[in-house]
This record gives sequence, C-alpha cells and structure tokens, in this order.
Amino acid sequence: MGIMPQTKTESVTALYSVDAETDVLGCMLMHPSEVIPEAKKTLSKWDFFIPAHQVLFEQLVEMFDSGEAIEPKSVHHWLEDRKLAEDVGSPTVLDELSVAFATHLTVGSYMARIKKKALARGLRQACEETLRDIEENADSVAGVLDRAEGRMRLATTVPSTQSRLTVRNADEICRMHFVGDSDNYFGDRMIAEGQNVTFLGPGGVGKSRMVMQLAISMILGRDFLGCPTRGNSKKWLFIQTENSNRRLNHDIFQFVKSMSLTPDEYQVVGECLFVHTLENDDDQMINLDNGDSVMQVQRLINQVQPDFVVFDPLNTFTSGDLNSDQDMRAVVSAITRLVKTGNAKRTPIVLHHSLTGKAGAAKAVGWDKASFGRNSKALQAWTRSQFNLAPRDPEQPELLILSGGKNNDGKLLPDIGIKFSDSKGLYEIDPTFDGEEFRESVGADTRKTNKFPTAKILELVKERPGLKQSDLAILIADAAGISSRAAYDKIKAAISQKAIEIHSVLKTVVAL
Repeated sequence: MGIMPQTKTESVTALYSVDAETDVLGCMLMHPSEVIPEAKKTLSKWDFFIPAHQVLFEQLVEMFDSGEAIEPKSVHHWLEDRKLAEDVGSPTVLDELSVAFATHLTVGSYMARIKKKALARGLRQACEETLRDIEENADSVAGVLDRAEGRMRLATTVPSTQSRLTVRNADEICRMHFVGDSDNYFGDRMIAEGQNVTFLGPGGVGKSRMVMQLAISMILGRDFLGCPTRGNSKKWLFIQTENSNRRLNHDIFQFVKSMSLTPDEYQVVGECLFVHTLENDDDQMINLDNGDSVMQVQRLINQVQPDFVVFDPLNTFTSGDLNSDQDMRAVVSAITRLVKTGNAKRTPIVLHHSLTGKAGAAKAVGWDKASFGRNSKALQAWTRSQFNLAPRDPEQPELLILSGGKNNDGKLLPDIGIKFSDSKGLYEIDPTFDGEEFRESVGADTRKTNKFPTAKILELVKERPGLKQSDLAILIADAAGISSRAAYDKIKAAISQKAIEIHSVLKTVVAL
C-alpha cells in the first residue's frame, strides 16, 4: 500500500500494529453502523501510527456523522473532493480494506491492541524526553519531576482534540446553586475549602502553637479567639521539621488540659490531628527539590487523607533562594501539587517568617500589610488568604496581634489583640487591646488623620493655666476618643516638639 515506513527499526515497529489498524479501518468501511460509533468512543486518529490511517479514520467518522452512505466507492469520491485520495492511497487501499480479516464481532480486540500500542509509544516518548530533561536540568529535580509527571499523564490520557480543562459559559455559571456555606471554615473565607493560606510571623512568635490551637478548635467546632469555626472533624496533617516530640507532647497535653477536652472530644482530636515527627534520618530534612522527599510526602498525604496540610516552616522545604521569584514559585507550586493531587478541595497552609522589629509590627497592620512576609513576593501572589502575627511590646512577648493581611474571597480578619497564657499554653483574647494605640506606637500607616494634633494640645494648655499632666491626658483622651496611654504619647510628642514642657517643681504643663 506504500504506507509502511521503510526506515523504522524492529524495536520501533513493535510499537504499532499494521494488521490491527487495517482490520479496524476495514470494519469501519464495511460495517459502519455497527463499528464507527464504538470506534469514536474508543479511539482517536492519534492512536493510529500510520499517517494515512489517521486521515482515513478521521474522514470515515466525519462521513458517518454527516449521514453519508459509506462504501468503498463513495468514500473514494469523498476523499477526492477533499484532495485526500492521494494521501490515503485510494482507491487501492480502500479495495484492500474491504476484504480485511476482522469482522464487526471481533473488532474490539483490534481496537484494544491499537490503544495499547499508542500507550507504549507515548510512554516511550515521555521517557526519552525526561532523560534529555535530566541531562540538561539535573540541578533542578523538582522541575524535572513536575515535567515528567505531566508527560506521563499526557501519555496515559486518550488523545483528543478537546482540552481536559473545564470550561463553562456565563449562563452555566449563573445557574450554579450553592447550598449553605460549608466550604467556609473560618472568618469570611480567611480559611476555605481548597484555598491557599499563609500564616506569617517572626521566628519564635508562636506560629506553630497558634495554628495547632486553631486546628483543634476547628476539629471540635469551638470558637478560636472569639471567632466561630466550621469544619468539624476535618483531618489535619502537620508536616513540620523543627519541633521535637518533647515539645509536641508538651503543647498537645496543654491544649487537652486547658481546653478541658472531654473523653469523646479527645478521641475526635486523636482521629483528626496528625503530625509528622522527627524520629529517623528521612524525617530530619524534607526538601521538595529532592525527588525522594517529594515521593515520601505524597505517600504520607495519601496515607492520612487530610483536609488541611500545614507546612511548617516554608524555608526548610527547599534548598533554593526564597528571595528569588523562580525558587519561591517552585516550592509553593510543589506544595500545591502535593496537597491537591487526588483531592483539589484540600487546603494547604504555609507557615513562613515575616519582617521583624518595630517596622515589621507596623507592616502587620498598616497599608502595606499584604507585604508582611519576608522574601519573594511570589508567595504573596500564591496565597489567597494571609494571617499576620506580630508582637505588640518587645518587653512583653506574651502580647501579640493577629490580623488579616490578605483575603481574595472575603473580608479581612480584623485586628485581634492576643495574650499568651504560659500557665495554660493557650492564646486568649486580650480585652485591654487598643488597636489605635498599637498603630500609633509602632508608627503604622493608617487612613485616620491625627485626631488631636500638637496645636490643639497647646491650645488646651494655654486655656487652662496650672493644668496637671494627668488632667491633660484625660482631656485629650475624651476629645479624641483614644486610650489614656495614646493620650500620654501625644503629650510626649508635644514635649519633644518643644511646644510644651512639664514644670520641674509644680509638675504642671507649661506652654512654650
């Protein structure tokens, strides 16, 4: 028929079957109504190795779908009209196909053989491309594995002219109906089903302990820091690389005791909270640039089947430079792939270091709160929701502030003043927290204008000779609607600006 490649080696020839291809096409030609519907469901033109067979398969399907009568002469005319007869070798090839060995009763086995050969070809090509990729990019294992996985998935998927990506038109989307809010786990979608989450704070501020308290609260359906939680009895997996079993034992025992867990609640937590512990060589370093580490993490996730997967802390999961956009994207992409493979509804939660000091605390709540995290802003782009945790007072490390740094799908978490109780091992609401006072103390950017500038303080002092500093603070606090501490800070600022001073003997405020 003039369609057998002459330069193929025997090993390549084993990856296709001329007999299977001709027998299937022959049955489609001679028994169209019985064979073509099944062939359309089972095969695509790309499953055929020989180009002429690809063309003929496609044209037979098109004729059938158009309602044309199919027999050798009509097919030949159809091909001639489309200038494809020479490509196929018609009419000679059509005459040969009309006496093919298979029948419409046995053609299924030949279709299966064509599929098997196509799969073998695809896998071989994927392996060859991966070997070349390894030679050229041996220093980037995560990228090589990612591309290899994509090639293998492509090779084992039925080739099609249609994309596997989901698409809906506007009308279909508008007709969607969502019952309830069961996919919203905390706040206004600060934690939601399948949503990328980051939890940022300086080293040692207590991110790990706080997220574990959040996890236990969510498992039991209890409020967390005054906010309701949802997602009862969902499974959590903490993949962490820093806390010893002694530390974990202490923290969890404290939670059980201080949260007054009942026996039934303790059992639920035991069934839903899983922590990767540091007990053997493989546990000590989990590098998502390393193929074996990736495989072990994937197996762990498959084993536990969690709803939430916490990575703590991010910098220990890569040997790359997290200041590099490329390296940051590589590690968070690896996390997404690991967490969502097999279940796109899983929620990844990444703990990462933030800016430190007074400037860092200011960024936790200011206009630039989305940039609280350290390193590349690729992390900020990856996350849908961001929690910011910062210290409020360098001399009182137990005082903290938790705020929402970003929320793509809802309202930001409001600023929450927190106090860590060392005796309980719990984070609790601090009722004395004054958000405006904190912002002023760290110099955070705010949309609010100065409610009581130095000029007004000077007016008060001039209007009331002999005014004590404590009385002035009360007047400022009442007039501006701020705390007494914030009022004293304004008095100090006015003194530093040499607008007023405190009389050394009488202790009264004097205008300058």
